[in-house]
Amino acid sequence: MIGENPSAVSNSIDYLMLGSITRDLSANGKYSLGGTASYSGLMANVLGLRVGIVSSISTDLNLLPLEKNGILVARQHSDVTTEYQNIYTDTGRVQYLRKRASSLSYDSVPVRWLTAPIVHIGPLANDIDQSIAHQFSDAFIGVTLQGWLRKWDHDGRIIRSAFPKLTEVISNADVVVFSIEDVDGDWDYIERCAAVSKVLVITESDKGATVFGGGKRHQFQAPNVVMKDSTGAGDIFASVFFVLYYHTRDHSLAARLAINVASDSVKREGLYSVPNDVDIAISQLINN
Repeated sequence: MIGENPSAVSNSIDYLMLGSITRDLSANGKYSLGGTASYSGLMANVLGLRVGIVSSISTDLNLLPLEKNGILVARQHSDVTTEYQNIYTDTGRVQYLRKRASSLSYDSVPVRWLTAPIVHIGPLANDIDQSIAHQFSDAFIGVTLQGWLRKWDHDGRIIRSAFPKLTEVISNADVVVFSIEDVDGDWDYIERCAAVSKVLVITESDKGATVFGGGKRHQFQAPNVVMKDSTGAGDIFASVFFVLYYHTRDHSLAARLAINVASDSVKREGLYSVPNDVDIAISQLINN
């Protein structure tokens, strides 16, 4: 790895985030930091956890929006940083992959970070070695599956892809989260995932979320809000859910509170969608 602060990665952490920090291209042609690693990492930081991100990124990527909040970043060198373009239409989001960083390796995780109690695996473009899900036997494993459910055409447009190692990866995770959009509304596929998952969460935008756990299916509604930007909302949800479920093992409680935080986030744009603080009830659950 290069570009890391040796003193920083020698510190222990509470929340290990594995995934690409991206450059997101907006409709006005401007770039901003994005990706599951950015949104979920910032959210976990707001929840009071010491966050370390391991990401495959180029040396020229400015990480100040993360580092100024105390988030530690270990870079795995890549010639390019992953770039996504999100286009929102009346029928939903259309995504384009403009550049893809090299795949993230387990060997890039700093030794002191291997004992983090919570490990969040967040692939974005089939860019994490799937065997990494089996490397943290003593940790709580949360997976946002979206990046292993994607492929792209010759124009870079993201389309759904089969996931051949479904059972092998999903059954090893404590919680798996993905969006109904990631599988084009295929509930038959979701039911197959649920059959091999400990806890499976399907986010459904303004409709809330469905949680499969304890042999049952639970539906949770989202509050009505005026949406400004939904980018990152699913990652914010996932981080809150993982942390709350880790502390309480109550998936109903975790879902309700995560939905509230994610629903509030869509009122703001970009990384500003991550709240500056959280409800005192959430803080008490984590700190008690």
